[in-house]
Amino acid sequence: MRRHIILLILILIISNAAANQIPYITDVKKEINEDQLNITFSLHDKERSELKVYLLDKRSGYMITGKHPGVSGDIGDKVKTGPGKKISCNLSKFTAKIIDPIIFASDGEALGTEMIKLFENEEEIVYLSRYEVMNVQFLLFLESDGYSNQEYWKINDTDIVDENLPWDYCT
Repeated sequence: MRRHIILLILILIISNAAANQIPYITDVKKEINEDQLNITFSLHDKERSELKVYLLDKRSGYMITGKHPGVSGDIGDKVKTGPGKKISCNLSKFTAKIIDPIIFASDGEALGTEMIKLFENEEEIVYLSRYEVMNVQFLLFLESDGYSNQEYWKINDTDIVDENLPWDYCT
C-alpha cells in the first residue's frame, strides 16, 4: 500500500512537471576542477519569475544555500527563472565533502528538481525527474499537508476516465 502511494506521488510529480505546473530544472552540467565545482542549468516555472534554489548533496544529505561563504551565483531565495544560470562552489571552504549535489527549486508551495527531457513534439515536451523521490522531498510533501491538499491529486489527462480517482484513492 505504501509503495503504491509513493509511486502515485512520483507519477504526480512527473506529470505536473511535464505540464510545467511545478518548478523544474533542465540542462544541468556539473564540472569539478580541483577545489571548484561549477554547475550550469536552466530554471523554469509557469507562474513565478523568481524561485528559491539550493543544493543538497545526495550522499551526505548536506544542504547548501546561498548563505554559505563558499557558494556564489544563482542560489538562494530569489533566483530569476530562465536559462544560463550558474552556481560556483569553492569546495575548500566546506567542512562536509560535497560529492554529488542535486539542485532543488521551490516556489514556496511546490518543490522541483533536476529534470531530463524524454521527448518533445509539436504538442508537448515530456520531462522526467533525474532522481527518485528522496526522503527530504517526501518530508516536504508531508509538511505541506500533501495528503489533504486536493490540488496535488488532480490529473488532467483525457485518457483517465475519472479525474478524481487519485483523490478518492488518497481519501
